Amino acid sequence: MPDEPASHNAPPAGAERPYLLVRSGALSGTRIDLDQDEVVIGRNPGSDITVPDEGLSREHAVILRDPRTGVFSIEDLQSSNGTKVNGKRIRSVELCHDDEIQVGQTRFRYLEPGLPVASGGLHPDEDDDTVAFTTPPVSADG
Repeated sequence: MPDEPASHNAPPAGAERPYLLVRSGALSGTRIDLDQDEVVIGRNPGSDITVPDEGLSREHAVILRDPRTGVFSIEDLQSSNGTKVNGKRIRSVELCHDDEIQVGQTRFRYLEPGLPVASGGLHPDEDDDTVAFTTPPVSADG
């Protein structure tokens, strides 16, 4: 069986997977490794990523990894306030390095290991001292 071409964001076997960096909200500065193929974001304590933000639905969005290509995408789970990627409301979209995800008032940056972060990873309206990067990595399952 012929090999599939590698995706631009599919990590090689054994390589570090992409991660989320929380840019605002109660979890600001936290790194969340995407070490599962399905990661639910929501207010529900049973979510893979529980975010204490009243703007989120109990199960707000899900990040999925295509097992065939390794590509990550995000899908809104019919949330009340919607999910935005790079400022645009989405239903489902493939994620690319340095994309900004917003759910409620909480913003995440989707990052792929080893790739540079544009302008220090700050959104144009953020200051350099908005985000502290001192929190150790955590896995998506807590």
